[in-house]
Amino acid sequence: MNDINRVELRGKVINQPMYRESKNGGMWLTFSLSTTLPEGIEIGLDKDTKTTFSQVAVFKQSLVAHAMEQGLKAGDRVWLVGRIMTKRTQRNGMNIAYTSIAAYELEVLQKNENKQIN
Repeated sequence: MNDINRVELRGKVINQPMYRESKNGGMWLTFSLSTTLPEGIEIGLDKDTKTTFSQVAVFKQSLVAHAMEQGLKAGDRVWLVGRIMTKRTQRNGMNIAYTSIAAYELEVLQKNENKQIN
């Protein structure tokens, strides 16, 4: 049986997305996403732990372009499918691992029409 690395999330963009240029000239996008468990779902965690914050990276050029066209911003609700990605580095002699979601499908479900960021 093959391993599976698939994540599907629906939540709210909580910071202004950052568009960056890669070394090969392509664009990529990063943002943070908050997701909250629906009422009544228990997963063995403290009952107050219902909101999760995930770092998301988008490398697929067509999705980056789509997000730019849609004007993706903080407060927008999105649906995405991706995989868990871990980057390891060293800082001050300590090994550090960063975990994020590499999205390969992205859809804006609802635009935040407020001028202020929630």
